Amino acid sequence: MKIQRRSALFAIAFSAAAALAYPAAAQVNEAKKIQKEADAISFVEKSPKVLEMIGGAAKLADARPFRATGHGEVWTVLSQAVADPKNPSAPKRALLIEVNADTGEVVDVSPF
Repeated sequence: MKIQRRSALFAIAFSAAAALAYPAAAQVNEAKKIQKEADAISFVEKSPKVLEMIGGAAKLADARPFRATGHGEVWTVLSQAVADPKNPSAPKRALLIEVNADTGEVVDVSPF
């Protein structure tokens, strides 16, 4: 009988601890990696996808200044107009970059 009581008390204690700890864990997961414009721009400037579309780190200065706006879980970053590294004679185009606010991952890079 003592074993059943101990098991029951352990189950109750474990359930209570889990119920109290869960909201704290949820708050930690809600913290976003990118919370302001400067952070979004920093992630964009380090992204290999973006550097490839611009023409390398040497051409990064041509794409500045970047402008960023937050839209829920996505940051949208817009570059200045830059030449296409694969076709320099084509008209210059700006890049529209979408960044996941939670992970900092560049989701999409498209000419605009």
